[in-house]
Amino acid sequence: MSYSLFKKIERALKSLPRLFIAAFVRRKPVDLDELKPKKIKRILIILQHNEIGDLVLATPTVRAFKRHFPRAKLHMVVRPKLEAVARGCKSLAKVIVFDKKKYWRKPWLYYSFFKGLWKKYDIAVVLSSVSVSTTSTFFAWLSHAPRCIGRVEGDINSSPVLRTLFNVVVSRGDKQASQVEKNLDFLRALLPETAEEDLSYEYKVPKGAANWAAGFLRRKKRQKLLRYRKLVFIHPGAGKRVNRWPDKYYAALADRLIVRGCTVLVDISPGDEDAVDKMLYAMQRKAVIVPLVNLSRLAGLISRCHLFIGNDTGILHLAAATGTKTIGLFGPTDPAHWKPPGESNLALRGAGGALSRLSVDEVARVAMRELLKNPGLRIRSS
Repeated sequence: MSYSLFKKIERALKSLPRLFIAAFVRRKPVDLDELKPKKIKRILIILQHNEIGDLVLATPTVRAFKRHFPRAKLHMVVRPKLEAVARGCKSLAKVIVFDKKKYWRKPWLYYSFFKGLWKKYDIAVVLSSVSVSTTSTFFAWLSHAPRCIGRVEGDINSSPVLRTLFNVVVSRGDKQASQVEKNLDFLRALLPETAEEDLSYEYKVPKGAANWAAGFLRRKKRQKLLRYRKLVFIHPGAGKRVNRWPDKYYAALADRLIVRGCTVLVDISPGDEDAVDKMLYAMQRKAVIVPLVNLSRLAGLISRCHLFIGNDTGILHLAAATGTKTIGLFGPTDPAHWKPPGESNLALRGAGGALSRLSVDEVARVAMRELLKNPGLRIRSS
């Protein structure tokens, strides 16, 4: 049976775990007043969605859990795509990879995976942003953790699964809050008196990836492709086409930056080939092309740049996590909710939520202003 057929069967049977849990599981209520953080030894955090941005947005919450439960070891379940990013989060003691494709080919591996979760944790947290994963809720139930934290979709009484699975419930909270703040609600549901937390991202570029990035730039310099010291990284792609600033706008922006004495790097990520091709075709000048690389190497390269410019996508958040200044270009999504936190991360939005109404002039002006803040760089006059 092919994996694609397996996916169809999986979707058809998706409701079975919910029905099973609703029929046979009754979570014991917990008294949060009796919670003693120093006695918590292990915490399981489940973030099964495949979105890079969701994981990076969750790192301040992971760090906050570690700060409030200093003796606990934090383990996180992620999909293979996010393993490299999760391993860059210093607060995590262990990253557990759930590879559905691999387990489908070797079903006996499910046993060791499930055994690793069973009765090992004091707290299980099912992180979610837009929707709650059925598989993740099943993993939380399987861990048999006494305290199981999850977000409620609407009224808890409308879902028998949520009513029986989660005994610490996270409400939707303030609709105006940023996604980083909303993620911290998972901790506040457990410790209501939690004060303000550090909202900055937590990520460290692996040494091997940093070395690769340094070597890549040295090779490009020997090839005389790094003509200028000012490095600007442009990521023109996005998972959703509606979140993409027009390719011809990116081309015009890159040309202006090069004229002003910047070296522009453009990466090719999976699914973004069309956007990159159109941008490069429309350019009058030459950019440095970054080949398809893993996320760690991509982060290592971005960390060596002076500025990152890109759409509202996961790579924008990864770039911010490296400490590089970012300019996020937003259209239908609200930057108040989805912009990376911090003063060095800026957001520009098209009028009426239309990216086509965000001009090249405005983005170029903000980009040059941010580059001029670096005293070690000289910018050519226009």
